[in-house]
Amino acid sequence: MDTSTSAPSKTSTSPQSNISHENMNGANFEGDAGGPLQEALPSPEPSSRSPPLLSSPPPPLSLPPPALSSPPPPPAFSRIQAADFDDKYGVDKESFASGSPHVAFVGDGDWLEFRDLSFGSLVARGFEVRVASGAPPGQSGRLEVRLDHFDCEPTAWLSVTNTGGWRKWEILSCNLSAPVSGTHHVYLTFHSDQPTDFVNVQFFTFTSDEPALPGAEAFSLIHATTYSAQMGTVKETGTAGGQHVGSISEGSWLLYRRVDFGKRVARGFEVYVAADIAPEAWGLMEIRLDAFDACTAGLIFVTRTGGRQEWQRRECRLAAPVYGVHDVYLTFHTGKAVDFVSLRHFRFLSAPPGGQDAFSWIYADSYSSQYGTGLGPGKRGANPHVGYIQEGDWLEYRNVDFGRQVAREFVVCLASGAPAQGLLEVRLDEHQAEPVARIPIANTGSWHTWRILACDLSAPVSGSRVVYLTFRSGHPIEFANILSFMFFPGKTMGLRDRLRRHWLADRVLGQFWDKFVDRFVDRLLNCLPFL
Repeated sequence: MDTSTSAPSKTSTSPQSNISHENMNGANFEGDAGGPLQEALPSPEPSSRSPPLLSSPPPPLSLPPPALSSPPPPPAFSRIQAADFDDKYGVDKESFASGSPHVAFVGDGDWLEFRDLSFGSLVARGFEVRVASGAPPGQSGRLEVRLDHFDCEPTAWLSVTNTGGWRKWEILSCNLSAPVSGTHHVYLTFHSDQPTDFVNVQFFTFTSDEPALPGAEAFSLIHATTYSAQMGTVKETGTAGGQHVGSISEGSWLLYRRVDFGKRVARGFEVYVAADIAPEAWGLMEIRLDAFDACTAGLIFVTRTGGRQEWQRRECRLAAPVYGVHDVYLTFHTGKAVDFVSLRHFRFLSAPPGGQDAFSWIYADSYSSQYGTGLGPGKRGANPHVGYIQEGDWLEYRNVDFGRQVAREFVVCLASGAPAQGLLEVRLDEHQAEPVARIPIANTGSWHTWRILACDLSAPVSGSRVVYLTFRSGHPIEFANILSFMFFPGKTMGLRDRLRRHWLADRVLGQFWDKFVDRFVDRLLNCLPFL
């Protein structure tokens, strides 16, 4: 909101209905002189025992027939854009270049009307709204929710203060004074002791049943019963006393609001389910982000587990990396009108299930476990890196798959702004095993000046292995950031391999390579058989 723009007249109207590169998410990385980030995440105690390997993933399944459609959440429990009002007083629509329209120029006495908002068969007990405010210091306002008429008693209210700017959005939430169901006209009314505008409003929604824990951590176990809203499910108590979500059938869904992925990137999903269905029966659980009808981010194929209390872990890869804060929808489909699955808990995974390809870039933040390190954010939404690395720290990556190829070289993308040098060692299967590769680490120019370094392996490597990156330094200071690493089959690197390695390096560092360039590089390499 531009404070230099005057507010519209108060009339009631009805609108018509050294290296500079970009990462794979489009963020720009440039060398700088900054030091390492200062907040390291808590770390587990070191152990000389290798953590247990994950159990082998189930065999791949062929895609089932297309999922049947299911009813969306009632409108009141979906995100309602404030700019989609049916009537208003004193406000106007505004759009920033990078976002959808919102309601702005909101001051004392203004209101918005949303007619015939259906709560369906659910009961609303909470309210959430996304706002931004650049109001002067000391000025505050009040947003009130009223039903059926704009001058009736409020059923919810929130205080609004400066959020840091007219584009600095925050989500505010509160409980309703009484449960709400049925169909209602919903009014948002605004009050302030000052005559100037005090808030922008982007969207709002109502919440049902128990809210998800504020800031639920995507990589920790999220109990299924902590949903924000649901349709067609029942909370049940298992034989061991714990609760789970059951009676899930065709068209059921669960919503978990504001699941926080923090600084990490999710590439997989796992869930614990129980299904007492016929051996030939099946069902689907779909993971969707931010909207009930969004594209499927992940797909879990549900088959018989042996009984309603026989819990099994199922996992899948995500269609694309996920980071930030998202509303998570779990939707369910089956070919028969029967209850087919129960859900205990779920979480997101930094590493894709089924192992990681040793000959593709493995992002450092996709570790299975670690000691002593922390996460540094990628600039402008880029893939994060592992930082805060000191003497004795280590990273573990389980199920790194070399397939039928044999690796003879190790390649890593790292940065350092430290005055001292260090050493990166690659070990297999145990973090105290004899190193198969060593790479000296020196100052690259800054903590975000990334360099590609490589060395030969002391012996060929194949199969499926646990890879440890261990770090040594003679100084008690942080000395490295790690973005990604991979293995390479060529021991002596000729021009062909160097071209291909630098091509891959450019891809991980984020330079744009479209299909035409990919084909061009392959043709160039094929024209050089003598290299």
